[in-house]
Amino acid sequence: MTPLRLLPLLGTVACLDYAADLASYREKCKSKPSTAFCWMDDPGNVDGSCRFAARAGLVSMGASSVGPRLDLRFDNGKAWTAVPHALTGSKAHAFSSKPRLCALATEQMDPSPSLLLIANSVDYVFRLWPYFINKVMWASTTKHRLSIWIGELPKIVAAKSGDGCRASKQKQSLYSRRLKQSYYASQRQKSSNHHAKMLAAYRLLADPYVTGLYYVDMDAYVRPDALFSSVPSLFRKAHYDDVVDVLFENARDQSLFWHLHGDTFYLRDVALSRIFLKARGRRPISFHAVASRVDGVERKRRSARGESTPSSRRSYGYKTQEWLERRCGFKDQYSLWHAVLGMAGAAGCMQYDGEIYRNFTYQEALHIDKNEWKALKMTCGGRQKRCPEFRFCRDKYDLARQHFVHSNIDAGATRRFRYDVGGGWRADVVVADLSGGPEGDDDAVDKSDLLGTLGLLHVGADRVLGQLPPLEETPPSSGVSVGWLLFLLPGVLAAAWRCRCRQEPEDEAFSAYGTRRPALRKFI
Repeated sequence: MTPLRLLPLLGTVACLDYAADLASYREKCKSKPSTAFCWMDDPGNVDGSCRFAARAGLVSMGASSVGPRLDLRFDNGKAWTAVPHALTGSKAHAFSSKPRLCALATEQMDPSPSLLLIANSVDYVFRLWPYFINKVMWASTTKHRLSIWIGELPKIVAAKSGDGCRASKQKQSLYSRRLKQSYYASQRQKSSNHHAKMLAAYRLLADPYVTGLYYVDMDAYVRPDALFSSVPSLFRKAHYDDVVDVLFENARDQSLFWHLHGDTFYLRDVALSRIFLKARGRRPISFHAVASRVDGVERKRRSARGESTPSSRRSYGYKTQEWLERRCGFKDQYSLWHAVLGMAGAAGCMQYDGEIYRNFTYQEALHIDKNEWKALKMTCGGRQKRCPEFRFCRDKYDLARQHFVHSNIDAGATRRFRYDVGGGWRADVVVADLSGGPEGDDDAVDKSDLLGTLGLLHVGADRVLGQLPPLEETPPSSGVSVGWLLFLLPGVLAAAWRCRCRQEPEDEAFSAYGTRRPALRKFI
């Protein structure tokens, strides 16, 4: 067996040995925990107990009698009912204190794949509320699992670039890109909240009831004709056929299997998926290490034929290039291509030595001349023949086009939905509008075009999706002593005075997450 034929086998062995490798690195995290991988591997950093139910709260004309509502249970017992007009308070701050992976509350118990969504805050969820309800409605109808990550990136990921970025051609333009036509709610960092998908996926695969995941962007939506039907065949088979472990949306160019879209992907609960996501590079494997595994007779045959043995000085790209570890720039697509090529090289599919980072900016890599860079030219079919153990792509499946729709929404295109909150007050929720219609501040503005596009036109405002158990009653208090009453009296009097002097709600307020939102409006 030649060294080159041994390469796919080595890649497979690396995947199968991941558990031992992971245990070894976890041991290192005890002495040096300040790495992205150590953060994402610590289950205490993300609340995986979070569950939610959602009330639609949207009507096409006038004000709804009830508004959007997100019921949340988190930290194994705490509860918070989030509504657009009241996102402040101790419970809001408690919820936003750490990232949370919140699953749609259902009675489903059988292990199965899950849909995964990402939002940096509850504010952002309400900003894309109709699109969120669309996907929750689909999950409820098809009995499909759904989880949403709500939270910001940890500083160790947001404020730092990954390995290799400093030496990349892209490093000069890390802050130059602007999302002029997109709404982005997080503070500008070296790494945007788009990278939270890696953290969320890694955490979700740790759920014993999740056998795989499908990731889609928050502003994507299920086609109305598929909203109340069964899961499409090619979407479902990506998991149940069991012939691919990592699958992204079809390549921009079929001859470049690695030229992928990062807004839709599938991951199976296997070692390859974790290796791809994790934030740590593996030890380089040299040609010398490969050759040492080759049978001595075969090496003599190569020498007799005049074939040179591989040099021990060249790494041949065997250092795996995981997605999060190689983060480089505001968004994640540049590092995605580099990571895929690095892992393909490590699996023996092709020869890759960091050409993307060394020779191209993101824009240049986006428009790469495949005829000039023939070493990087490979179809998915070619990948399957060269390295079948590297189960990374499959042309026969379609994750998005047959089922999900995803198009850019202009940040200035919004719609205002009004709802009653009781006591003669109304509030607004302002959402992104893919139809591009005028915002309008009049109850007479017809919003049926947006709701119709999302399949929500005939979904009642009072429709609740998810089944959260009832809250346990708080046990009665044992009473307060006179001494405590005297101690608290000054604070109570000061609070009463502030309430007496409080003015009517202003036009705008700030949520617990720091973004602007409409305040209450008096309508009587």
